[in-house]
Amino acid sequence: MKHIQLLLIACIIGMQAFAQFNFNGIVAHRCGIYNDPAKPENSIAALQEAMKLDCYAAEMDVHLTRDHVPIVLHDHDIEGLDVEKTDFKDLGKVRLSNGELIPTLDQFIKATLQHPRIKLWLDLKRSRVSKARDVLLAEFVADVIDANHAAGRMEAITPSFDALMKLKMRVPAMKLHYIGTDKTPETLRYLGIDGVNLQYQRYEKEYNRNEAREQGLLVGAYVIDDPAEMKHQLDLGVSFITTNKPALLKELLKTYKNSPAK
Repeated sequence: MKHIQLLLIACIIGMQAFAQFNFNGIVAHRCGIYNDPAKPENSIAALQEAMKLDCYAAEMDVHLTRDHVPIVLHDHDIEGLDVEKTDFKDLGKVRLSNGELIPTLDQFIKATLQHPRIKLWLDLKRSRVSKARDVLLAEFVADVIDANHAAGRMEAITPSFDALMKLKMRVPAMKLHYIGTDKTPETLRYLGIDGVNLQYQRYEKEYNRNEAREQGLLVGAYVIDDPAEMKHQLDLGVSFITTNKPALLKELLKTYKNSPAK
């Protein structure tokens, strides 16, 4: 009987250690950077690769065209075209390295919903034209989310607090993460924001992650590709790690989650 009791205790301790480090916060930056021209960043092909890896989320960048179409693209310009000053009929002709046309947010959401779990992290890019267009982007993003009944699978990150609050009003079921240090954790919690998402170095000097957690906020860190830094952030209890190398982080977690309690 004593041996059975000891075995049960050992099993419980092992299960607790596993639960403590069962991290489920891999976010594929720009859907992942795979060094494969067939899977360029912010493409449907890259999104599908993040799905195969069973990431928590695929992060992608959203801009608004002149005629108010939310498209998935990181830069403000492509092939000499300024996104905010160009209609989609022209931008929609541009192809990525794998032959895909620049995708719309609507196409990205529809592709995401083909997977049973993965979330889409929408990084709403700041306008170079005006702050009003930051809010306008949020309006049209909300329209696309509503049209696809996809609020439960969408999360947003943005440095535009005005855009974040517009999404809070338009899509209250959507999780929102602020890219900024000018709002205290208490203020974010009071306004119903779910988390903060910062370059990992900024937590050391500009923002107190412990205070954020005490306020019930999720804490995300980006962009982390170095295994040692991944482990360091896991030790610190980060909620999400955004990485260009989701497969590397997934492999690292196989040994990390079974390591001795820290």
